[in-house]
Order: sequence, then C-alpha cells, then structure tokens
Amino acid sequence: MRLVVYIHGNPIRAGLCSRFEDWPYSSNRAILSDQETAVQRDAVLRWFGGREDFIAFHEEYKDWHPDK
Repeated sequence: MRLVVYIHGNPIRAGLCSRFEDWPYSSNRAILSDQETAVQRDAVLRWFGGREDFIAFHEEYKDWHPDK
C-alpha cells in the first residue's frame, strides 16, 4: 500500500503538481474513476479497504518522504 501511495506521490514531491488527482499519468485517476480501465481497480481498492480508505491513506501520506 505504501508503494502505491509513494508512486502516486512522486509528482507531488517533485513539484509537478499539488494534488494526486492532478497528475494525468497516474493510476490514481483510474482507480478513483468509474470509467473502464485496464488497472486492477477492485484489487487495489481491496488492499486499502475501499475507496474512502484509499483516499484517506493517500491524504495521510501525502507529505511522506521515505528518506526522512
């Protein structure tokens, strides 16, 4: 789960965007949308315990830096 959030947070930490949903090349958008996708959305959401927990986990670790 932390790896997913880490990857989704890379553009934020790099200063390329300020919110997870702003980065167009991330699976974050596909996971949270209702549109058809090749991403294993249901499996990922189960890891987090559901959509709301997926969002909450991301917000909690938004400023997480593994090197600190």
